[in-house]
Amino acid sequence: MKIKVPALHHHRASNRARASWKGRHYYFGVWGEPETERAYRRWAAEFIASGGIDADDVDDMPISLLAAHYLSHCKTYYPATSSMHVIISCALEPVIRLYGDQPVSKFGAKALTAVRGTWLYPDPGPDGKERQPLSRATINKYTAVIRRMFAWGAKMEYVDPDTKARVLCVDALHKTRSTARETEEIGPVSEQDVAAVLQVAPRVIRDMIKVQMLTGSRPGEICALRRGHIDTSGDVWLASLREHKTAYRENAGPRLIAIGPQGQRILKPYMLRPADAFIFDPRETLAEIHDSAKTHRRPNQRPDTPKTSRRVTDHYDTNSYRKAINRLCNKAGITPWNPNQLRKLAATRAREHYDSLDAAQSLLGHKSMDVTQTYAKLSKERLIQIARELG
Repeated sequence: MKIKVPALHHHRASNRARASWKGRHYYFGVWGEPETERAYRRWAAEFIASGGIDADDVDDMPISLLAAHYLSHCKTYYPATSSMHVIISCALEPVIRLYGDQPVSKFGAKALTAVRGTWLYPDPGPDGKERQPLSRATINKYTAVIRRMFAWGAKMEYVDPDTKARVLCVDALHKTRSTARETEEIGPVSEQDVAAVLQVAPRVIRDMIKVQMLTGSRPGEICALRRGHIDTSGDVWLASLREHKTAYRENAGPRLIAIGPQGQRILKPYMLRPADAFIFDPRETLAEIHDSAKTHRRPNQRPDTPKTSRRVTDHYDTNSYRKAINRLCNKAGITPWNPNQLRKLAATRAREHYDSLDAAQSLLGHKSMDVTQTYAKLSKERLIQIARELG
């Protein structure tokens, strides 16, 4: 949120310097004095840092305004491609709906517990059908967003320390210690399910899946890949991405994605694009689907009214990529899987091929091997083989 600092002007009746903001006047001392100028500069710096909120208004600030300021902060704090933007919006929706008109100082542990209850025991949807409660992991993720908002608000002096303490005393739900629904750990997708989707996938989606599986890249990385990112000078091509999931860390370099001979054969038809063009374009997928359709619209037929506000852009994002794969899974008659499971499959294959977790760590670009362990799982077949040989 961009704030314009009110100008300092001379109040001639009192010979004092003052600034005005939203009907309120702020006086800083005798006009023209150095101390007056310093007092104004201090106020202006605090004014910018607080987003134009006066310290006297903190107790009366409605929660909806706190949420608006926090959402504005998150737009610059998290990358535009981060899934955190959707998570934050979902987490704050019931807070604004239930308590948006309430002052920040009235929100506490009881209110946060009530918000959490809307996820544990959701109301029926608009159609009257019962909705499934959110999982414990998702509830804890959403609760952490609200806790972080109030902690950030306290740092910005929008929230008093007592209110922050009341909110932060609400702990996360622990496994087997609540009625929240538990979910199974998501492992790598099976190669049989990948093959089933590849048989029915359009060319662009098929190539995306293959390249991601060969390189172990994140779904967001494969969607954001541009022609100019790829250096083709060596026998192994290197794609360098400066914007990636861990780019916020100190001394974080670009994310390097190595593309071997198999991946190069897949990408060669895409390498004639301009340097700033995305490698995988959903408009090409729509054109292929249109060309393969058995019937087509007449040249003079009026276009249908769009049923949604969705517009096809020049690249996929993680959400549209996931939805495309889910539709293909349904078409192939298999259980839907998500693109991040391809990354886990690539890590598992690297670990088993080289019999080393270090190989999977290098492929995924992880700094910590502990993180890699959650991706590179030993397959059941490999486990049985080890037991057969050693057990």
